[in-house]
Amino acid sequence: FLNDATSFGVGVAKMGEAKGSKKVIAITLGTGFGSTFINNGIPQVNSPDVPKDGCLWDKPFKVGVADDYFSTRWFLKTYKELSGEEVKGVKEISQAKNEYAMKTFEKFSRNLAEFMNPVIKKYQPDLIVLGGNISNANKLFLPKVKEHLKKEGLDITFGISSLMEEAAIIGSSRLFELEFWNEVKNDLPDL
Repeated sequence: FLNDATSFGVGVAKMGEAKGSKKVIAITLGTGFGSTFINNGIPQVNSPDVPKDGCLWDKPFKVGVADDYFSTRWFLKTYKELSGEEVKGVKEISQAKNEYAMKTFEKFSRNLAEFMNPVIKKYQPDLIVLGGNISNANKLFLPKVKEHLKKEGLDITFGISSLMEEAAIIGSSRLFELEFWNEVKNDLPDL
């Protein structure tokens, strides 16, 4: 099987924003931090320019791992630390439009750019596609992420998946395509 983030990446490469792009990093931002690295529609797990298994969630970042900083948990914790208020989800924070919400998204933007900088430099993707519920608030963080990356000499194109959950269904269904299966079968279950 393909994990949800890999399925998402394969799906957006097949029928979504990454269709026609050669090298893509697909990221899911939601309950957790998922990723996949795509080259010509095929997920990469054993390439020297890709982290082990194409995963970023478990890579060290600040005082933990990336998943601690790029998930709903982080937003809820950070917003509470700044405002003293408990909220149920990122949507609530994005709709608050108060100084605490803005500071939370600014901090997220800086962290994401800082974390992704070396990943982008190493893989050199044509495109990064975002999915997951947090990506629905992209107007509050993506311009700043691009700004931070540009300061580091990285002018990368981002896309927001219009397929969202459907991308994972499309991606996982590719396992039934003989040509795709033959490309990935030796890397399963790593994917």
